[in-house]
Amino acid sequence: MNRVIKSLEIEWRPFSEEWQNKNVYTQLQQAPFLNLYFLNCSDLEQYKNTIKDKLKYWLNIIESKKNQEWMIICISGESNTKSILGIRSSIYDKIKSDFNLSKERLMLVKLYSEVKESDMWNSVVNKIKEKLLSCFFQQVLTLQEDIKRLDSQRLLPGWNYCSFFILKEQLALLYDTFNLYQDALVQYDELEASFYQTLIEQGAAWFKSFGGTEEGDDSLDFLNLKRKPFREMIIKNTTTIYDFRMYLFARQCQLLFRLDRPAELCQRAKLFISSFSMTLTDYKAALFPFFRESWIYTTCMNIVSRCEELASISWHNNQTLMEFEGASGELLHLARSQLDILGRACNYLPDNLDKPTYDPENKEKTYNIEIFDKITNQHLKNLLSSVESFDEIYNLITSRAIHCFESCKRQRSIWLLKSDIAKLHFYRGRLKEASEGLLPLCNLYAQENWHSIETNLLQMLAICQKQLNQNIPYLETCISLLSNRSYIDDETFEKYTDEMIEILDKFDEEYERDITSIFKYELKSLVHQLRNDSGILFEICIINPFKKNITINNVILELLSKENNKLIFNCEEATLEPGRNTIQLKCEHPISGKYNATSLQFSIRKFILKSVIHEKSNKFYTVKETSSTLQVKASCVQPIEYEKPSNKLKLFIYSKSNSIATGSLNITSITGMSLKYPEQIAYKITKEDSDEPGKIVTLPYDSDNESIPLPECDENEVITFEVPYVSEKLNISVHRMTFGFDYIMKNGVHRFHSLFEKVKISTPFIYNNNVTYSHDSTILQINFFSKDQIPIRIRNIELIAPGYDVEEFLIEKKQIIFQNQDVSLVYCLRSKEINESEFIPDKLEKDEISLHIDYYYLNEEIEAYINENVSSKLKQLNLSEFSGFLNKFLNSSYELIDPVKYGMYGKIRLDNLSENYHNVESIIESEESTMKEKINEVVDEVCNVEISTSENENDRIPIKTMIYKVKVPKADILLEADLEMNQGNPIIGMICKGKLKIKQVKWESDVEELKFYYDIAIRFDNWMVSGHKKRVFSLKKQEEKEFTFDFIPLKTGMLLIPTVEVNCLTSESPTIRVIHTSDAKQISVIPKTQSSTIYVNNSVFDAPEKNRRSLI
Repeated sequence: MNRVIKSLEIEWRPFSEEWQNKNVYTQLQQAPFLNLYFLNCSDLEQYKNTIKDKLKYWLNIIESKKNQEWMIICISGESNTKSILGIRSSIYDKIKSDFNLSKERLMLVKLYSEVKESDMWNSVVNKIKEKLLSCFFQQVLTLQEDIKRLDSQRLLPGWNYCSFFILKEQLALLYDTFNLYQDALVQYDELEASFYQTLIEQGAAWFKSFGGTEEGDDSLDFLNLKRKPFREMIIKNTTTIYDFRMYLFARQCQLLFRLDRPAELCQRAKLFISSFSMTLTDYKAALFPFFRESWIYTTCMNIVSRCEELASISWHNNQTLMEFEGASGELLHLARSQLDILGRACNYLPDNLDKPTYDPENKEKTYNIEIFDKITNQHLKNLLSSVESFDEIYNLITSRAIHCFESCKRQRSIWLLKSDIAKLHFYRGRLKEASEGLLPLCNLYAQENWHSIETNLLQMLAICQKQLNQNIPYLETCISLLSNRSYIDDETFEKYTDEMIEILDKFDEEYERDITSIFKYELKSLVHQLRNDSGILFEICIINPFKKNITINNVILELLSKENNKLIFNCEEATLEPGRNTIQLKCEHPISGKYNATSLQFSIRKFILKSVIHEKSNKFYTVKETSSTLQVKASCVQPIEYEKPSNKLKLFIYSKSNSIATGSLNITSITGMSLKYPEQIAYKITKEDSDEPGKIVTLPYDSDNESIPLPECDENEVITFEVPYVSEKLNISVHRMTFGFDYIMKNGVHRFHSLFEKVKISTPFIYNNNVTYSHDSTILQINFFSKDQIPIRIRNIELIAPGYDVEEFLIEKKQIIFQNQDVSLVYCLRSKEINESEFIPDKLEKDEISLHIDYYYLNEEIEAYINENVSSKLKQLNLSEFSGFLNKFLNSSYELIDPVKYGMYGKIRLDNLSENYHNVESIIESEESTMKEKINEVVDEVCNVEISTSENENDRIPIKTMIYKVKVPKADILLEADLEMNQGNPIIGMICKGKLKIKQVKWESDVEELKFYYDIAIRFDNWMVSGHKKRVFSLKKQEEKEFTFDFIPLKTGMLLIPTVEVNCLTSESPTIRVIHTSDAKQISVIPKTQSSTIYVNNSVFDAPEKNRRSLI
């Protein structure tokens, strides 16, 4: 046991033999813990004659007592002299020898000594503490052994629970005496548990009766243990079950008070009262009427009152206070519940206070309060004496409970109690007070989706508002009731439906409410009209909960895009039949893009219903462009030079069925492309699908509105113009652009239109080249490959080389290339004089030639083929008005066609388009059967076609051109460097003579002499060399040079001859090129049958002290 006893009250009593002989088990107080004998004597004779016998008699009594400590304290009050000290010490020694006492039992206190008086008495106090604790531990061990022994005999005949209770309580009292309240509480908890176990196993044979029949049992303060001799009755087995339970719980409560645990006390009280009230119900016949209710009310109020006093004078943290307030509120609510029972019994309250009925004429009621005559709680009888006093205490206790629950933030308990107060006001006819209380509660329960409780309160609120002539609040309440259709019967639903319509007929001003308060609705889908210029529809479903038709007006649905483009769908009037109703709303001039539904509204007479839409799935509705809307394409201005990206965009605007009178275009990029508009923009306007030159129109840029003006144009025309741009993010190859059109057509229709387009600014090819010089020509090899996933059709390849005659080697100018496919182009260039009539492209520098590649992507070829065939077929069948619808179908289906397969096999069928046709079939269901057959015929013909790459080159597809520039400088001086070995098939380890010859092929420079150097690259694992590996030399016009070397092969087989490099050292020299004729030459080295040792003086190595040795 590890406990800290901070303080302990000690009661000092004179020694009495009578007190020692008392039976402490019948008393609440304990037997003595420590017996002290104080002796102040300095006369040895006095000690022998009187004190010794008294001391002996005292020791005989004390030593016979079990579990009691004792000690003798000798006190000397004389001065500290030697003679006196001799006497004093002789008395102390005499006592010690006479009674054979140890230092633990005999203590000497010297009043006159060098020790401080405080230290001296501290030692006495410490000794007393030791003795008290020693006695405490002895008694605890003894009691625990006795309790264990008695508990083990529980099932033996003659065992008595009351005796067991008294013995175990003695241990609890011992803990209580030493301020160990928690340990004492544990003992009482164990006694309670053993009581229930004994009742189950052996019944209540040790109790006189159930009890509760004495006067005051229902109302007295059960925490007062002096009102009955509880302990004596338990010892005599004359106690009742009621008194025993009251005593046991009272002792537990006392300990909780001392532990300063008001929250736990209230929680235990709630559990005890709830469980014991069930026992009182079982013994209801033996008790006077309403005993149970009186006892519960009195106990709850007493506990709360005592605990509030305790909580007010002690400190507790916030969490403990919240727990206390919650438990107090539950006790107050339980006490108030007894008032409900008592009020119904005397007719103060109806049998069902929740019933939403009101009878203003039935105010005189008969009250029967004589049934409470036997209740002894006078306070309770007084509050039951009249309706006014009952209502006052009813509201007071409920308000106290609400305050407690507010402190611990138990909102639902607060709502429940507030609704009780409001219902009482409603029953008493205080309608204004009831309405003020019910209105916020209805809103709170609605927010928590407790619609059953909400509906009950709403019916009461509706009665209050109708009686008070509050028309608008009454209408809102009716609407709220109707929205809870599943919680009211048909008769009530029809009643409030008629009430709502009657109130609406009286309204002169507009009144707004949320749609969902009455109706449920669903947003179904967009319906794109098949014909051009017919707008789009949006289908919504509105559920009419009433059993009669309702006419609604001005149905408006609003959609909003991320670019803040707004679409309005409307319908002037619709009739809602009972149940589900599908309504189509129309938008005459849609703008393409992705939209969210934001709001829906309609009206019933002056009653406007609105709803802000917050769809959980963030559903998007995609409005696609039709042939009635403008179309736009954007690409970089061609041609594009390799590694020099274009800085201009070329825009194509297709008017389709629009004839533009005036308008503007706003272009934005979400990927970091900035457009730099010129002051004047030149537009080229041409007819679509026509080769006519068209016209040029120039308009100023609108810098104030930062928009591009649109020129006037007719239907089916193409507006082309260029705009410079700067890409802020260099690593982006494809930019996403938004084009916003705002224009007025020549027929006066004002349209808004928004489109998205991807603009590819990167080049699809990666190039490299190699230039090789010969005696009379230059060989140029250009390699390139595609880095794009989509195959590319090359329409033409052309090399522009001013000053050269170009000879091509096996070059296919028209071909299809795939991703990472290498294409090698080899040209032989021979110098020639440039004629004045020969065309020389601009921006070509000296010695620079350019490669032009014209191309387009295969997916563009497929799309162009399908669009042209569909347009042709529609014209044949006179279905051009459906071109926009079919174009949308085709645009959504292109991704199903694999351009790689098309390029690989040279042909492809369009069967995959039919996979997406189910979308078309669902849309054309509204058309006539003959029209559907024609549309299906067009789609079937498109889907069953096979296209071939060999027959499908399309000249109408815009050609993209890629330019790759290469520098091929002409040589003023051309040299030939040749490293020869005069040995045919050398033997490994044998010396081979080598000779480097440098000859002049051409010297067309005024410089007579130049300085050069050569450098021979040796692989030392293949060759050893003797001679100058590097050397500087001078070369004059028409002069040749020769240099000799000794080579030793170190491996057998085909060995590469060492390579040589010749470079000029003279600064500002003319253009010099060297032909290395020995590059990549090999020589065959054969093995030798015998080994030999060769000494080689190799100039490559530092000179060693001895010759280097090599064993071959």
